[in-house]
Amino acid sequence: GCDFSRGARLARVLEHEDWLGPDGLSHAIGVVFTELILSPANEILARAAQEHDADDAAGEIAPDDPSDVACIDDLPDEMLVDIFGLIADPETLLVSVPAVCTRWRRVCSTVQDVNLDLGFALSPPFMTLKSQLDWSTEGSPRILGGFIDRFPNIVEVHLVGLDRKAFSGPSLMAMADSVSLTSKCTKLDFQLCRELCTRAGTEITILVARCQKLTAIDLTACSMTDKVVVEIAASCPDLTEVTLAYNPELSDESLFALAMHCSLLKTLQFNQGVWNKRGNFSEITEEGVLALCTLKHLTAIGLNRCTYLTGDCIVELAKSHPRLLEISLESDLLLGTGIDEPALVTLAEYCPDLKKITLGGWQFLQDDTLVAVAEHCRGLESVALEHCESLTDAGIIRMAELCPSLSTVLCGCGCAGEASVIALANHCPELETLSFQESVDITDASLEALAQHCANLKAFVCTACDDLTDAGVQMLAEHCPALEVVQFAECDRLTDASVTTIASCCPKLLRCNFSSCTKITDASIVALAHTLPGLQAVAMNDCAQVTDASIAAIAEKCPGFLAIEVRGCPRLTAASGEALRRLAKLHTAEGVPGWDVISFTRLIQFVATHEAFCPNIFRASASAKPETIELARRVHERAPEFAETFLQKGLKPSHESAIVVIGYASMAIPEQMSTGRTALADALYGAFTGRGSHDQQRRF
Repeated sequence: GCDFSRGARLARVLEHEDWLGPDGLSHAIGVVFTELILSPANEILARAAQEHDADDAAGEIAPDDPSDVACIDDLPDEMLVDIFGLIADPETLLVSVPAVCTRWRRVCSTVQDVNLDLGFALSPPFMTLKSQLDWSTEGSPRILGGFIDRFPNIVEVHLVGLDRKAFSGPSLMAMADSVSLTSKCTKLDFQLCRELCTRAGTEITILVARCQKLTAIDLTACSMTDKVVVEIAASCPDLTEVTLAYNPELSDESLFALAMHCSLLKTLQFNQGVWNKRGNFSEITEEGVLALCTLKHLTAIGLNRCTYLTGDCIVELAKSHPRLLEISLESDLLLGTGIDEPALVTLAEYCPDLKKITLGGWQFLQDDTLVAVAEHCRGLESVALEHCESLTDAGIIRMAELCPSLSTVLCGCGCAGEASVIALANHCPELETLSFQESVDITDASLEALAQHCANLKAFVCTACDDLTDAGVQMLAEHCPALEVVQFAECDRLTDASVTTIASCCPKLLRCNFSSCTKITDASIVALAHTLPGLQAVAMNDCAQVTDASIAAIAEKCPGFLAIEVRGCPRLTAASGEALRRLAKLHTAEGVPGWDVISFTRLIQFVATHEAFCPNIFRASASAKPETIELARRVHERAPEFAETFLQKGLKPSHESAIVVIGYASMAIPEQMSTGRTALADALYGAFTGRGSHDQQRRF
């Protein structure tokens, strides 16, 4: 209930008053801090103490109960962390508050794991400070340096998905110049910092080279190049964990460098899934994979969608790593894979200790191959089989019988269903995650088997199961209280009874999907929000009876809410969009009236930041008034010019994100502009079709 933003603004005003002086500034900030934070907090605590005394006098609390709290200094660290977690301004949290709060400085000194996207993990004891920080300010270098100074015992740093402005050279050099960081840090996590390499490639190599004890680094989707990876590998011979997923421009050169310099490497994730300029997901070939055979400590490797690989290199990899525990070989649905099924069986023969295998997208994978893998690897704990359309119940049942330790099964096999679920429930009591998203014959019998045998179940997903009823869902919820994720989309026999039972019996629930469950009403969704304040995501597409009341309840009762989907809910109005504005962490609100304005404006503004892409068009869009209709009209009218400009530039790799954004722009236009949306898509398609190379057409 404290107005942090007003205090931060006042502090900045005072900071610019010359007459105040350093001592006066500290005093003024202290006054602001006391008046806006400590005093209201103490008032709240005083009222709580009075209520406690009243309960005590009424005999409702034991006389020797030690829970009286008289002063904010008596608050435990965990509660102080929760309070400061409400501050979203990084400068206030990391610079201003520590300058006036000795207690907070002392807490900061115990931090060992800093995650500036999801929070701070303090140890000991383990605590989390959740704060979505805005790093788009020009003061990012000073703030990054400030947080390093405040946390002298950091051993892990997570800077996930930070704004591109945070990655100027000075920003990372502020970290590289910190002796306390570079002398102790063992892990750096920069995943989803999409322009890290292009904006600060030199500085990131300097930072990594100075971290003397670094053993793990995550550079997922950071636009990495072979040059930077080679330098990182050469400067960090003690790396044991490297993640380079979704960097499609990397080639065998990166693998050669890692194999040469990082002999202690245990985990290497090279999973791909983004097109590069040559129309492929990856430039990795079997030569690069064969180079990894020299890494004797390798136990986990991810090679999803590396389309140039063959069965021979996988067999050689297996022969040289008999203690391999995890492997990901997901295939692209369009491009397929060069790895054949006999190679999978040979892999299992040489690596009997495998715990996790990912084979998503193997559309022609046969039951016999799956069973052969299970026979050799009976300790399997996780199997991913999405889009393996040729598998049947026979293969899944036999796998369940052979691998009783399975805890995660992701199955997208349309020919496998209820019999497989029952077999997994009967034979795999440690099951925690089960997904049968493409199986339509699941009934209450499946949920009854899971309820009886799988008390530790945390996630269950099924879709379009017309024979599933409230009785089965209620039994599952009552016997599986650890559920965190449930999906019953298109199970149209389910009613409010299922939702309310899940709400009352599953206190850890984070995400749920009841799309196209047409009998669900506000009554159950409101109950869900009131009962589960930690709820993070809900999908209710095509639930015609849901109204603004459901959205308002979620906005009011679930402060950490992240995503909602309500497409095809005709009773929602713009009031829902207004209600959701209070949710600071909300990043997805599909189908919410009034939210399209915000989403589309953000989209255009994001494109405008990529000045290399059609600068005149994007600058015009960014400078326009931010009404959705006007922006949509401008983009619609100039669609041919968009397409022509990209063709002229030759679709360079740096333009890929802009192409994707333009594609999404056509979907972001709100419902009232459906004609404009169609026209935009047609104009883009017409401009590209028949133009450019085959790869360009295929990518578009």
